[in-house]
Amino acid sequence: MKMEMMLSLLAVLTLLTQGVEASKWNVNYSATHTCGLIGSTVNMTCSYTYPSESTFNKTFWTTAATKPHPNLSEEPRYQGRVQVDCNSHRCMLSLSNLTKGDAAGYHCRIITNDAAQRWLGIPGVQLSVTDLQVDGPERLKVGGSVNLTCKSSCSVTGQSSYIWMKDGRPLEKEHSNNNQLQLHPVHLEDKGSYSCAVRGHDDLPAQPLRITVIYPPKNTAVSVDPSNMLPMGSTVTLICSSDANPPVESYTWFKVNESTAVGLGQQYSITNIRPEDGGQYYCEASNKYGAENSTAMSITVTREQSPLVTVVVVVSVCAVVGLLSVLVCLRQIKKRQEPGGQDQHYFSVSGQSRDAEAAGGAEDDGHYSTIQPHGTGQTARGQENDILYASVQPKRSRQTAGDQGGDDVQYASVQFKKAGAAKGSSVQPDGEPSPIYSSVQPRVDTSVVYTVVFSPEASSSEGAPLPL
Repeated sequence: MKMEMMLSLLAVLTLLTQGVEASKWNVNYSATHTCGLIGSTVNMTCSYTYPSESTFNKTFWTTAATKPHPNLSEEPRYQGRVQVDCNSHRCMLSLSNLTKGDAAGYHCRIITNDAAQRWLGIPGVQLSVTDLQVDGPERLKVGGSVNLTCKSSCSVTGQSSYIWMKDGRPLEKEHSNNNQLQLHPVHLEDKGSYSCAVRGHDDLPAQPLRITVIYPPKNTAVSVDPSNMLPMGSTVTLICSSDANPPVESYTWFKVNESTAVGLGQQYSITNIRPEDGGQYYCEASNKYGAENSTAMSITVTREQSPLVTVVVVVSVCAVVGLLSVLVCLRQIKKRQEPGGQDQHYFSVSGQSRDAEAAGGAEDDGHYSTIQPHGTGQTARGQENDILYASVQPKRSRQTAGDQGGDDVQYASVQFKKAGAAKGSSVQPDGEPSPIYSSVQPRVDTSVVYTVVFSPEASSSEGAPLPL
């Protein structure tokens, strides 16, 4: 009997307890905090209960914790970005294209048919909006080690892993460890722009981090202009080149087997080179991260003169010879123009032989011959004579066959006629001498008569014959 009474009492208490719980409001959220990337989409969900005597009317989301609790779907700044899916016990909010201004507290608002039975779920969901950042040094040294980290101001909800990109192209997985990228050791090829993104949000990468790789000089080499085989007296320039980041700060030149530097700067020039300047030269390139020497460049000095020097010498000699020739010519011309001077003209006179005359040639027959001058004569006025044509008139007595003795003196009248005179003109050119009487001494060769004709002195009167 007592047992039955106890069971009945327990049942009554259970019913009373269920009725009291059903009459209470209750709102639960899937998470009270969430984090979303700028430009991404986040989802928030609430579930709720309300008094059984009340009839459910609607549920919406709001960001205001105090009245009048506006409906989020009706606010202009959320237009097109909000989707709500609600029923009598559950409501989900989907907010897309997040911005920094979307960071706020979001609450479910439940409305029933009883004006006194409306409920605002507290504390709601606190939304944080973040972007990704690549954390790491911007300058890396070759041979070093570094870790790049993909960071955000909050832990993105639902993220599983990160992906890394270099210059916009995905990197191999073995280089990354979730949100970290390890570069070990650092190579020159590691320079570039690095970015990261949450997997599944590849279209929302972090702002790239530009990494520069620094290194000491490398690939240092020497070139020569114009050649490493040089004649004495020429000029040579040695040029040092090197690759470094930051750029090479100083260049120093050395000669093998010499303890001190021979020059500074990227170029080293040797002018008027001598045999003792020959040898091996190298340069040292340096910046604040290190230095490197080039291989040696051999310079050989020959004893040949430089082509330029040869040209200068030849031109100088020719100039001196030419000047001397001009001076000699001017002196001869001046001497011929002095008063009282005589020019000798040597002629080859072709005429009839003496044997022909003895055979019956008429006395005083005219011998017309061409006189070719063997020298350059000038008149008193300094004008050169052209080829002279002369008419030779013998003026001697015919000699009998029995006459013996020395050579007879023959007198001839030579009329000078310039080649430039007009044919048939009786007028002699200006300054042309009058007939010249001269002695003709025949020689053994009877076919040619050689004469020496002396021009009249400047003081002789025109037309007066010279005494023989």
